[in-house]
Amino acid sequence: MTTASTVITSTTPLWYATRATGVVALVLLTMSVVLGIMINVRFATERWPRFVTIGIHRNLSLLVITFLGLHIATAFSLTAKVPMIYLHPRKDGQGEVIEGVYVPGQTVLVIDDLITGGTSVIETANQLRDAGLQVKDAVVLVDRKQGAKERLKSHGIRLIPILELETLLNWGMTHGRIADENAYRASLDYLHRQADEARRGSA
Repeated sequence: MTTASTVITSTTPLWYATRATGVVALVLLTMSVVLGIMINVRFATERWPRFVTIGIHRNLSLLVITFLGLHIATAFSLTAKVPMIYLHPRKDGQGEVIEGVYVPGQTVLVIDDLITGGTSVIETANQLRDAGLQVKDAVVLVDRKQGAKERLKSHGIRLIPILELETLLNWGMTHGRIADENAYRASLDYLHRQADEARRGSA
């Protein structure tokens, strides 16, 4: 999760870290695509069974989302020329400290990669608010649609997802990326139940 406020310039270590993160994200994304193609063509050998490809692809996909979220946050900071801050664990292990330059009263946009119930974003927002900062919006790469929008709204935060998990499921089914229709429908039913429970809980 990124809520960072160091001013990034072309001479700061974070500027170079941003470039490095982009390269890592590109490499991981390329590897994920290649593995996805291997799965689609059912590539397998005695030394490289298909389940190995599927397992690596699944884990690489999660890493891609994480690095893309970090890269989007830092790229946004550089492009928009706005400062970036982030929560960093304290050296003594007692909680977290806000790292970066900020002034109490400033408005912070929280950027995260994946959101489920919204707990981590709410905790981050509370820490930032305790420091005198204002938190009104949170942008996430993927919303799993499990009540985060409703929970964040109750804490005065508007959730802005770039993608929703249901959209990804529909795309996967439409383009043949999901072979088991029963699994697809079960996943949708689960998401809808979670959304209904979240709405009832916020009513």
